[in-house]
Amino acid sequence: MKKVMMLFLLAAVVFIVGCGDSSGEVMEDKDMVKEEVMEEKEEVMEDKEGDVMEEKEVSFDLTKPNALINKNKYLTGGRDTFDTAKVFFTQNSGTGYDIDVSANGAQIEVEVMDDFNCLKKDDEEEYVTLDVSQGTDVKIVSSQVAEEKRNICIAIKAIDEGEVTVLVVVNEVLPN
Repeated sequence: MKKVMMLFLLAAVVFIVGCGDSSGEVMEDKDMVKEEVMEEKEEVMEDKEGDVMEEKEVSFDLTKPNALINKNKYLTGGRDTFDTAKVFFTQNSGTGYDIDVSANGAQIEVEVMDDFNCLKKDDEEEYVTLDVSQGTDVKIVSSQVAEEKRNICIAIKAIDEGEVTVLVVVNEVLPN
């Protein structure tokens, strides 16, 4: 038993001494790496002194609408829970919105509401919509300016049966 204990103690001492020796090498390596990085940094600084950045004038055309959403949704008409899709966007204060929904010839119903009423719709409670429209290509424009930032929900339902690919494009309408 004493031999095993002595062997274990010897192994522990060798391990501790071995770890202690390597720490000096690691510090030397870190110092060398740090020196190399500093040398490279000085070289880069010397190279960059001759470069001159050109000033570019950036302008925005505020008459064009800002795109908020451009995405596809896939519906399966005639199958409950698979025949509806929702798209959310944020209407900024002082702006309106322009919603284009196209379903490639399939009949769809589009409801626009705020996020609170969207939750009510999910819970199958009575809810209030901002706009409702049906057709194959639905366009809803709201020039009514929001007083404050709000989240808008677009609920799309496939009326025709079968697979329907719906393209939803929402643009921000700026007041004149």
